[in-house]
Amino acid sequence: MMKKILLLSAVLLVFASTYAQTTVTFQPNAANGKDAWVWSYQPVVDINFGQANSSNGGLHNVLRAESWEWDAGVADTIRGLIDFDLSSIPANATIIDAKLSLYFFANLNFTQQVGNNELIIERITSAWDEGLVTWNNQPTSTSVNQVLLPKSNSTTQDYLDMDVTQLVTDIYQNSGSSYGFMLKMQTEVPFRGLSFASSDHVDATKHPKLEVTYTVPVGTKENEEKGDIKLFPNPSSDILQVMHPKETSELLVMNVSGSVIYAVKPNNDNQTAIDVSRLSAGVYLLSIKTADATIRRKFAIERNN
Repeated sequence: MMKKILLLSAVLLVFASTYAQTTVTFQPNAANGKDAWVWSYQPVVDINFGQANSSNGGLHNVLRAESWEWDAGVADTIRGLIDFDLSSIPANATIIDAKLSLYFFANLNFTQQVGNNELIIERITSAWDEGLVTWNNQPTSTSVNQVLLPKSNSTTQDYLDMDVTQLVTDIYQNSGSSYGFMLKMQTEVPFRGLSFASSDHVDATKHPKLEVTYTVPVGTKENEEKGDIKLFPNPSSDILQVMHPKETSELLVMNVSGSVIYAVKPNNDNQTAIDVSRLSAGVYLLSIKTADATIRRKFAIERNN
């Protein structure tokens, strides 16, 4: 038994010394946040509720999901949209935990946390603009790894520390086709709803919050501002030029999960041209092995339709 304990301790010690764990908190304000809601109610299907405008009556300070009847016998639906900028997470990271927190807020004469309001959180799969999105041009979403939550237990309930680890992993690994979360009722029939503060709310403590914990291999430098490493043009379509230290021994083109697509032999000088014409549109990694470190940089491939 003692040998097993010592062996386990040794394994944990090796893991701890090999991977560095970091937790980052995203809770953007009105200037940096991106959230909105869209409403199928016929008079407002083309009104934007993401930013202040002349048509939405200041209702951009809320993030909602609902099914109701504002006209007798005519059901309507509300869905919430929210996106966090995860670009600060290193490209070689492994997401080990992600928690989303939403804080109750409801505008006067609008619904609170009511009814059989079980919630779905899905990954958004098409682009949307906070200041332009409406019911009629809302983005698409996927049910893959969706998060299902039980109904509220009070009319003013906060939804704290919701486990969205797999969704955030999907967003991180598929950044070229991921645009945040969609919030909607599991059953979109009246009468049920949820209401939360958006990033435009006056109280900064109520802004949507995402906490992400990830690990990166120790000794791997990610996106370091190093003057002798540059990738251009970025985005690229055919040839990616890489400026690198002369002692670079290896260049690896990888997907965002870290799997090697192909290797390129670096030139003896400090610049190598990489043919990326065979890559599909999306986000990739370039691993640059120098004498003292392995550095990974993100680059994007764009294709004309």
